[in-house]
Amino acid sequence: MTSSPLPIPDREEQLLHLQRMESKLIQGLFEHPGVINRRSEHHLRYALALAALDVFQPGAAKKGGRTKRPDIKVRSPQLAGWRRRVLTTLGTNSTKRSLGGAIRCRKSFLRFRSSSNR
Repeated sequence: MTSSPLPIPDREEQLLHLQRMESKLIQGLFEHPGVINRRSEHHLRYALALAALDVFQPGAAKKGGRTKRPDIKVRSPQLAGWRRRVLTTLGTNSTKRSLGGAIRCRKSFLRFRSSSNR
């Protein structure tokens, strides 16, 4: 039985939901070590981080910290589409607390990854 994800109406709520998803993922990795391999973990965390991208500061990564340059808000239809896709694909499964939920989350991710490679 697959439940459909709850609608996430605005960007702020989407970002909050993505933060919760990452927290649940990390919690699940500690509670159920070995359910997914490190590579899959990195893919999941990267997908969540990219979907949560909202503001960045040019040059901060190169300098190793904040610079005097102003923050840039990231707003694009492509990123909004990616965010919706991640929330739809992983949203319901990432909130499960059981081992079965973690396995379903991994399967959702693999389907998501294979469909995005087309």
